[in-house]
Amino acid sequence: MKEKVQRSGKRDRSPHFPPSCFIFHRGCFGLSLLLLISCAFSCGPEALFAQEAKTVEKALDPETGLAHLDWLADLEARPMDVNRAPAEALSKLPNLSADQADRIVAWRTRHGPFRNVRELGKVEGMDEETVERLKRYLMCAQPSSQEKTSALRPITLQCRLRLWCPDGKEGHRLFTGWKIYSRTSLSAGERFRLGWVTDKDPEEAHAYDFVAGYAELRDQWGFDQIVVGDFRPGFGQGLLFSRSARSMDGLGLARKRSTHEVGYRASTETGALRGLFLRRTMGTLEAVLFGARTRSDALLNEAGEVTGFSLDGRHVTETEKARADALTEELVGARLQWHRADETHPGERAKIGLTLAHSRFRPALVRRDQERNHFDFIGSQIEHLSVDWDLFLFGLNVFGEAVCSPQAGKGLVAGWIWKDGRFILESLIRAYGRKFRSFHGSGFAVSGRENGNEIGTFHSVQWRIRRGSRLALYFDQYRRPWRSYLSILPTGGVRFGAELRHHLAGSFETLIRLRSSTRQTIPSSDGAYTLTEGHRRELRWEGRWRSGSRFRLKSRVEHVWADKERGSLLFTDVRFSPRKGFVLDGRLTFFDVSAYQARIYEFETGLFGMFSIRNWSGRGRRWVLLMKVPAGKGAFSMKYSRTRRLNAETEEIESAFGMQMDVAL
Repeated sequence: MKEKVQRSGKRDRSPHFPPSCFIFHRGCFGLSLLLLISCAFSCGPEALFAQEAKTVEKALDPETGLAHLDWLADLEARPMDVNRAPAEALSKLPNLSADQADRIVAWRTRHGPFRNVRELGKVEGMDEETVERLKRYLMCAQPSSQEKTSALRPITLQCRLRLWCPDGKEGHRLFTGWKIYSRTSLSAGERFRLGWVTDKDPEEAHAYDFVAGYAELRDQWGFDQIVVGDFRPGFGQGLLFSRSARSMDGLGLARKRSTHEVGYRASTETGALRGLFLRRTMGTLEAVLFGARTRSDALLNEAGEVTGFSLDGRHVTETEKARADALTEELVGARLQWHRADETHPGERAKIGLTLAHSRFRPALVRRDQERNHFDFIGSQIEHLSVDWDLFLFGLNVFGEAVCSPQAGKGLVAGWIWKDGRFILESLIRAYGRKFRSFHGSGFAVSGRENGNEIGTFHSVQWRIRRGSRLALYFDQYRRPWRSYLSILPTGGVRFGAELRHHLAGSFETLIRLRSSTRQTIPSSDGAYTLTEGHRRELRWEGRWRSGSRFRLKSRVEHVWADKERGSLLFTDVRFSPRKGFVLDGRLTFFDVSAYQARIYEFETGLFGMFSIRNWSGRGRRWVLLMKVPAGKGAFSMKYSRTRRLNAETEEIESAFGMQMDVAL
């Protein structure tokens, strides 16, 4: 609910910030950081802290965090085998640090496979709370049980219903003003799985505006995997087919992995193919065949011709309703992959893959703007050929993918990773041509959903200084050599980042992060077309402390310099869990940002399985209260938030409420 309050000159209704909120304006922030660094290296680390939402917050770009949520949704559908997963895959879980992942792998090498997930508690640094949070993402497959997957046992049913009343809505009515989301999964052993999701955006008339689902069979009729319904495959480095609809870039994200999880249960309405997917393994070869006929929202011109894709999935106004299912795509594809276990890297496989795809669009796509969309794909048919590799040569992991299309140009991404006991080095190059388009892929890029028109290099180093202490550095330089929709001239940019994580004595973890970026832009289209450089600097300190499994405290201070603009943020998050399954979480945030250019992003934990990414500008404060209560084999959770913004003449108050029920049978 949004309220506007007229300000009066006699009474100051502005948010009252504590003095510590503006510590950076008094020149003490740098001194505070120096003192914290000194403490970090003078205290010995003993206990590791489980990092809440670490997978989401590690992203260089907020959309990358959303891409991780797609990956976590896959894990909930088919958990990772803790007895086979390498440390790199384990470290991407939202509750595990890289040190904890290394210790899990070392423990199972020394003592043999885990018998169940609870046995992770025997690993140093793993407590009961961390293990409990990992249960939905992990499973333990014993070697003796691999041959018993023919039985359709056990049968499990998981249901989730979420009702959410978003910010800034007035006159909420159930089934119209609320966002309604449901997710259901039915599985019988490892052989059969059925899953579907429904989603309705606020103000949409139908409670089931969007429905996606699939049925999956494994090891039946000579096929390893059969999927009927909505699916989204992920091959190679994701240039042609990716599980995520968003580009991912950043530390530890240079290399992607092909996945056998293809069933689609996300709520992104333009992300899935609808049809049949078949996979079969023959020794060291793997063959995949798939076909789909998918209808999606599209942008229309006055003549009713399709000029592009509509990605928001909203169907409220008459214009949005006219876009619904306006474009039909018929796609057929095939893939052949060679793979072999690598003896020097346990749990890893060397792979080389070849993928072919052909799509037909009805109606054909036309160019909406002859100049600004000069390089966009037009026509009714498109073919792609992709070659990808993931090999281990001379101690290096060499990976990449090359895509070629007569109608949609060429794209290439290639890199290598080198590891030893304390260092991880990554390098990656990318070259996406001016006409390169891949409607179902998303490679390493800073350009968001579309990877075309970008050339760049990315380099990073991660150093484990000592147990519990890690330093990471990265450098990314990119260029867009041809014009784009918003820029008549070529542009480019440079990004640099440094991050230090350290576990102090007891259960305290601290993080210091610096990011710097320079980006070329064209401020106006008055005919001058002059390139200008925009500079942005971000400095963050974060501290986390936990007392056993019942109490956790997290605080962050962040400051942003964007050319002449400034932004500051301070928040404190407190979590209390008096008994198993019951969680009470509260957060208080203060922000003071002079302009949108200096906006500050904040990742906020939502209802179970939900995160929100907020960007703050202006001045104000926000408080959030989240409660989760166990209910039988499920849980009931609620969240309430209230934001107070101070404008020049008025105050804006926004409130939001949501509730969710999870049931497992």
